[in-house]
Amino acid sequence: MDLLIDTKGAALRKRRDRLVVAVEGRRDEYAISDVDQVVLGPGVSVTSDALLLAAEHGTDVVVTDWREDPRGRLVTGALMGAALTKRHQLAALHDPRGVRIAWELAKAKCRNQANLLSRVDRDRPDPRVQEAVRRIRATVTAFDPSGASSVAEVRPGIFAAEGGAGRLYMEALGLVLPAELGFHGRNRRPPRDVVNAALSYGYGILHSQVQRALFLVGLEPSMGFLHVDRWGRSSLTLDAMEIFRQPLIDRAVLTLARRGQLRPDEHTEPHGPGLYLSADGRRLVAGQVFERLAATFTYRAQTVTWKQAIVLEARAIASYLLGHRSLYRAYIHRWA
Repeated sequence: MDLLIDTKGAALRKRRDRLVVAVEGRRDEYAISDVDQVVLGPGVSVTSDALLLAAEHGTDVVVTDWREDPRGRLVTGALMGAALTKRHQLAALHDPRGVRIAWELAKAKCRNQANLLSRVDRDRPDPRVQEAVRRIRATVTAFDPSGASSVAEVRPGIFAAEGGAGRLYMEALGLVLPAELGFHGRNRRPPRDVVNAALSYGYGILHSQVQRALFLVGLEPSMGFLHVDRWGRSSLTLDAMEIFRQPLIDRAVLTLARRGQLRPDEHTEPHGPGLYLSADGRRLVAGQVFERLAATFTYRAQTVTWKQAIVLEARAIASYLLGHRSLYRAYIHRWA
């Protein structure tokens, strides 16, 4: 179970072996053994006893800022991996393993984009969407990083291919979304429409889930292959997020939007030149995302939840780096 506490004035406390959440006159208790992660938004108070209880049981605690971006976490012993895995991760930046991981993640993201567009455009096909799908798939097959000996050699080419596919994807996404939502491509910091606000919020939830998975398998979240190292950036988290954006977050937001449940007047509030989700909007999007995280599907011949799949994919990367598997292929989701 994951707890998302982002209402200003809410409080998190401990009572015996339970976490107590008090918000707007309501009080809920959760057995610590049932809680995998707690995400705290701005304006939430928490006692040191609650943090100690979480640390003792390996419960991940994440703190987000006013933009809903993860900014810090309580890292317990259960989330600290072996040094050997990190040594191999560092070495792979300068050998073909890093090249393969970077390209596999970028390629899978592009293919997931094409697959999602094909799925949502199935009932009433739009030739413009189908052309975008064709061009995205062609972009993936046109780039070949084989033979490169380090990530630095291929990173510009990978980003060029990924960026081209991303522009096609976002343009096509605008064609399958209701026009009244005002989506005309990806924008952020701050978002300028309800769809972008929902995507940003959902990606924040995904960031926390992926970073936790990397800690669990012993990888260093700040040391990426596709995204370059930068102070304060969790580069490997951003890398690994790529393959889960479409099947988890984009799909969840598309579902809400196409059902007419995502409404600008009810679910956003102005912030400077843009807007962010209101409290009702955050509850709506979070509910859909967490429902999707708990849904089961077939992942590499196993029936698992999406939350479990994130950990398994992180483990596949770690196993490849350690030499326990000869090949790494990033997961590509195919809708039925």
